[in-house]
Amino acid sequence: MTVPEGAGSGGPEQPTFRGETSDHGPPDLDAVALGRVVSVIEIVSVDLVALVFEQADIGALPASTTDTSTDNVGLSVEWEYDESRGLLGCVVNFGVDLEESMSDDAGSRVKLRARFRLVYRVGESGLSATDFDQFAHWNAVFNAWPYWREVAQSTLARAGLDPLVMPVFRMPRAEEPTAGAPSEADPGTVP
Repeated sequence: MTVPEGAGSGGPEQPTFRGETSDHGPPDLDAVALGRVVSVIEIVSVDLVALVFEQADIGALPASTTDTSTDNVGLSVEWEYDESRGLLGCVVNFGVDLEESMSDDAGSRVKLRARFRLVYRVGESGLSATDFDQFAHWNAVFNAWPYWREVAQSTLARAGLDPLVMPVFRMPRAEEPTAGAPSEADPGTVP
């Protein structure tokens, strides 16, 4: 959902826009709106700002193997544009729950959540909240995806679990509905 916040700290000519993933998932891909932003933006930074890993098997001896196949990666997006600073900030939350095959306690889980902040410098004003919403839900997620893949794979390896290879992030063609993208289900709370 995109909500113009009206005037930022710089007055009415300096708008601040904010948005986040709605309960209905990401907006349908609008390649024209996305293109307006992509043509005037540069990435400044990608920061991991929160990471949560929980494994049900915490005993002295490992009691399980983990099924690391997954098609269900949850994600959500929050974003804010401040024209007075020429910055767009996007927070992308990823989450995955994996089933463990326990010898005596079937159904335990491994939970992994990561929150990335991506900051972009915007070289032109006059873009709409809809333009930024498209960019945040499609391009920012695409930019954050390799960082998420690395965090997921290395965290599970450090925990002594089978490696997890995240699926390829697939952007729909402009004429296709967004159903082919990873689900924008709630990835859980990341502090």
